Amino acid sequence: MVNMKKTAAKRFCKRLLTPVLCGFIAWSMTACSSESQRFKIDARFSQIDQGQFYIYSPDELIEGIDTVQLMRGRFTYSLNTKRTGILVVVFPNYSEQPIFVEPGKEVKVKGDVTHLKEMRVTGTDDNKLMNRLREVIATSSPLEMVAAARRFIEDHPQSIVGTYLVGRYFLQGDSVNYTEAKRLIDLMHDSQPDNGYLVRLDKQVSGLAASSVGQPLPAFAATTIDDKHIDSADLRTAKTVIVSPWVTWNFESVGQQRKLNREARKHRESLRVVSLCLDGSASTCRLYADRDTLDAVLVVCSGEQLGDSLCRQLGIYGLDDNIVAKDGTITARRLPAEKLIETARYME
Repeated sequence: MVNMKKTAAKRFCKRLLTPVLCGFIAWSMTACSSESQRFKIDARFSQIDQGQFYIYSPDELIEGIDTVQLMRGRFTYSLNTKRTGILVVVFPNYSEQPIFVEPGKEVKVKGDVTHLKEMRVTGTDDNKLMNRLREVIATSSPLEMVAAARRFIEDHPQSIVGTYLVGRYFLQGDSVNYTEAKRLIDLMHDSQPDNGYLVRLDKQVSGLAASSVGQPLPAFAATTIDDKHIDSADLRTAKTVIVSPWVTWNFESVGQQRKLNREARKHRESLRVVSLCLDGSASTCRLYADRDTLDAVLVVCSGEQLGDSLCRQLGIYGLDDNIVAKDGTITARRLPAEKLIETARYME
């Protein structure tokens, strides 16, 4: 009788413990998996106590823009990811520095906000490579920076750092060189065949080449934030068309839209401005557009940021880009802000 009771008790315990044990094992595996995919930034900066930083990812590792608060000179940031990628930290003065992500790793960032080119990131090989490059370009001229970026990519085609550099130094600013960008992208793709961001960059280079100065303004179509359909054919009645990207968190780009809006009001017949908002939220864009009464420009925001179809159609790569077309032909790209406003102000 006692043996029967013991057997029954064992069976009961087995039935009770099996789901508990299975649940514990499943939880343990999930926890371990989560930790193996977690990437963390522990950042400390001198010469600043409090502030608001922004973080975005050019290769879509995260969606939209994340905001982080710096307290007592420090902030932490983490995410779960199954792949390597790029995060770009935007500082209060709107300068940017990249941090390279690797699942399961933690990196430590140390820097002085008055000397961000000397910022150091430790914890992964790619960030260490970027540290050395920062040291090289810290006192370099713009042309020397481009040359250093080229040498880095040629020497380290397997590094994700190169994907950031080709965008930063060959597809933006005054050093745009589509032919060289294409060569470097092909070189990296041979060493990183599974990097989808390189595939997108390759397509973007083709788009940029098709919308360079002297080329006809590419055909495009879009929907404004007030649900108005526009396309390139609608704009042909205007002598001058300006496409200007912006984001709500960048004061300078918002101010530029206000100025363009004023000029568009004055020259309604001869000037059309496509105000391309690269925010991850169309509703946020709409709030800012209403607040600043952007009523004379055509505000477009899909919420897809640089993945927006209009960006792809026109080869728009970043905030420093813009397009000026006269009589259907592109006459300028990437004009400095003051020059762009001057172009809008003094219509021929």
